[in-house]
Amino acid sequence: MGDRLRQPRVNSFEFTRNGLENVGRRIGRAKSPPPPPVTQPPPEAPVGIVENPHAADETLGEEGGVTAGSIEGKPTEEEDKEFVAENWQTPEIFGRQRVKAHATLFPFESRELAILGNREHSERFLSLDGIWKFHWARSVAEKAPREFIEPGFDDADWDEMPVPGNWEMNGFGFPIYTNIEYPYQHLPPLISYKDTEMGADYNPTGCYRTEFEAPHEWGDSPHAVFLSIGAVTSGVYVYVNGHAAGYSQDSKLPAEFDITPYIYLGRPNVVAFEVLCWCDGAFLEDQDMWWLSGKNV
Repeated sequence: MGDRLRQPRVNSFEFTRNGLENVGRRIGRAKSPPPPPVTQPPPEAPVGIVENPHAADETLGEEGGVTAGSIEGKPTEEEDKEFVAENWQTPEIFGRQRVKAHATLFPFESRELAILGNREHSERFLSLDGIWKFHWARSVAEKAPREFIEPGFDDADWDEMPVPGNWEMNGFGFPIYTNIEYPYQHLPPLISYKDTEMGADYNPTGCYRTEFEAPHEWGDSPHAVFLSIGAVTSGVYVYVNGHAAGYSQDSKLPAEFDITPYIYLGRPNVVAFEVLCWCDGAFLEDQDMWWLSGKNV
């Protein structure tokens, strides 16, 4: 069956649904063997800080957090710096650092909890649903400054957005209905909006920010921590504490990312999303439908 998550040893905490279009996110923890001691963490992959702030040689989990080969196309060091600005108009790329798709599962810590079947009762689950800070722009070029992904960024003047939710239903942009026509020119993979009044570069882009604190208990033993997005329309860049954690399209499918190397225990962690209304994958999504953007976490 190829590469699989270590299902019998998974600890998972997820965010239920967040809002860009219905973007679901989860943070899941997959138990993995103890990592080898790290005397000095590499600068491009900082280790998670465990409960003891002086234990700099400990990590939350081994690199990858899942079985070898289950992470899609991790960028090179140079690509990671720029985070491949053209991902959203490159047909060969539909995910980076994304865990391969798998059957729905949740590993409860006991038989009793598994029988109840409510993930929110599990200590391995953390929902990120709620109100996020939000910045809307009419085009990719006019999006928030790249510094928005950094923990210290001042978002006090930003608007707010419920997650899950569609931004068109919350006062930003406007919903579009089409039957057999695209709202943009048929020039795949390039997105060029048809309405001359709005401009060919019209491609609404929403930037999201929120904070969460990982429970101290997660540091008691090695775990992998996963961020799960239930859905997002249509392309999303994911950042954790200023680090590029991944990219995904396939807007109606869940996307999961191993964020173990980027999170800390005992202090706030910042999750930031950059969501594009349309990407090259949108050419495969047209039908008799409303075009709405947003996410479910």
